[in-house]
Amino acid sequence: MVFEINPHQYRYHTHPQYLPYPSKHVSIRGSKESTYTIIDVTRLSRGGEARILEEIEDSRVLFEAYEGAIFIHQGLTFLVQEVSHDSRTAHVVRTDVGWTTQARDFTNYDAVRTYRIREVKGSPNRAFYGRIDIVTVVFGYFKMQRGKILDVVDLESPPFERDTTGFWFDVPSANLQLMKRKGLNPAEAIHAACHAILNRFELGHLLRTECKIPQKEYQTRESQRKRPARYNLLLWVSG
Repeated sequence: MVFEINPHQYRYHTHPQYLPYPSKHVSIRGSKESTYTIIDVTRLSRGGEARILEEIEDSRVLFEAYEGAIFIHQGLTFLVQEVSHDSRTAHVVRTDVGWTTQARDFTNYDAVRTYRIREVKGSPNRAFYGRIDIVTVVFGYFKMQRGKILDVVDLESPPFERDTTGFWFDVPSANLQLMKRKGLNPAEAIHAACHAILNRFELGHLLRTECKIPQKEYQTRESQRKRPARYNLLLWVSG
């Protein structure tokens, strides 16, 4: 919290740890996230020193600073050579290319542990709160030029795993049957319900929900990426 209440004067004042400039601790992009450090190592091969380019949020680094990516900093292009999730750093070298990169990736979100269960008022169903495991894998990237794909590159990068907390509702089987009888796609209906719930929260920008790609959802061939069979409304805390 940036502010604490003084019980003797009954008014707010800045917490000492945020002095002398409290505004420096307020992110203009929303909720504060953990960051990775982008380090330019171009000069190391010539006996020079590495320098820090910038820090970027977790939500960006996975899709902008994977190995082989073209990272853009202040209009200059850098090739990402190495990414370390342990040290939370990415090493880049200066390069001039006429193309950019776009990550090919997937992310799995799974509720793995229940901490609390609450009744839903006026309903026999329950709401669950617990741990959400998140795994993101960048399995390749596209080389892009003016919206066209120049090349498709495969990667064997380790998964990036983290956990957070969230809540979910199991959709009753009777509701699933009703949607099927009316010709509604259950996955689409659940997705829409998740976004409707997000819009009801004043701090909805702190929450996230799983968004599935239509091409994957409706493909007829069997996918190599196995997912658990489930029908629930899953939301979690970002950052």
